[in-house]
Amino acid sequence: MLKTEAELRGILGAFVLARGSQVRAAEALGVSRQYLNDVLRGRREIGPAIWSGLGYRQERVYRPEEEGGDGRTPPSV
Repeated sequence: MLKTEAELRGILGAFVLARGSQVRAAEALGVSRQYLNDVLRGRREIGPAIWSGLGYRQERVYRPEEEGGDGRTPPSV
């Protein structure tokens, strides 16, 4: 199931709680405690060590724009 970045941060928060501390969670993920804290606070992006450590992979998704914003209609395929 697809997750937003905010949802993945929530999963990360639960991971930290389950480990008992940010230090233990950071060690389990192979990242620094400061980086983990920055990710949890939204100051840094979620990187590969975290999303893969939580059992996710990153995908880039493109969706058609809604009609009306700039007056254009996406072409039919």
